[in-house]
Amino acid sequence: MASSRIPRIVLGDVGNVLAPLAPGPLGRKGGSDTYVHICRGDTPGPLGTNGDWADVGALGKVIQPIILLKSNQCACNRDLTLDELAKIYSKQSRQICALYLPFINAAFKEYNITTCLRKSHFLAQLGHESGELRHTSEILRKGVKESDVYDGYKGRGLIQITYESNYRAYGKRVKRSFLGSDRTELEKPQWATDSAGWYWTSGSGKDLNCLADNNDLLAITARVNGGFNGFEDRRKRLEKSFEVLNVRKCKNVIVTAQSFCPFPHSAIFNNRVYAFAWGCWNDTRTGKTGVVKSLDERKLGYKRYLELRESGKKSNNSHYGFSPEKMLSLAKEGVK
Repeated sequence: MASSRIPRIVLGDVGNVLAPLAPGPLGRKGGSDTYVHICRGDTPGPLGTNGDWADVGALGKVIQPIILLKSNQCACNRDLTLDELAKIYSKQSRQICALYLPFINAAFKEYNITTCLRKSHFLAQLGHESGELRHTSEILRKGVKESDVYDGYKGRGLIQITYESNYRAYGKRVKRSFLGSDRTELEKPQWATDSAGWYWTSGSGKDLNCLADNNDLLAITARVNGGFNGFEDRRKRLEKSFEVLNVRKCKNVIVTAQSFCPFPHSAIFNNRVYAFAWGCWNDTRTGKTGVVKSLDERKLGYKRYLELRESGKKSNNSHYGFSPEKMLSLAKEGVK
């Protein structure tokens, strides 16, 4: 039986999805006879609607002001709904999505992640880094202890901040200690999510909102990952977020067919290390994974690295497991 669909609205911060107020007995609406329609699955409810009617008083919750969502409305300047988050993180349970939803919406407000484009990029990176809200603590290789890595502070939170200095800086931001035995507090949903927002605007050394405004997935990934591990997964997650949050229908956004800012227009184009990294990850000789390798992109990355190396100060630092001499050799061979 086909159900008659009606516009959906959000129940404040509670996270339930409701339909408009239904008439009470004898056609009345409001007062003690006010009812709401709670959407549950696809089973038609009374009058052919999708779900069940419930007395407001029976919900046992304070109902916040409701927001009417149009079917093609983007996510600019509003809360994410549970339906949207569950679609974006479709491999995660609805229960876990509901647990994280208020913290994600709070982080959006706290860290100025206000537009549909910023939210899409943020959720794409969180989805990859946390395995769709599954991991708030870095999984170390067998035999490796936390004391062996990152000065004794492994990755925690949905973006997995590392090092004691970052734990300390974030703790100062929220006036709370995450040092010593308190470090595991960062694994809890509230702090795992909020710390990701802090990293997004402060922890990486650059406000990633600015990069998101330019749809610069390359630069955001480089800032979050340090290279381009999992880039293709992040790209697919960004596409999914674009679809669910109606980004392409937003009047303030123009998204190209490629779906992200290409290398020559990315912020990494003027960064010698990241330019090398883009060439390196597209190079079949280096063993780097996470990118659909392209000969053209390899040449672009290496060519730009050589240009920046020639025009700037020479560096004696190794990167991505390669000495300066090996980096130069890879680049010179890679542009051919």
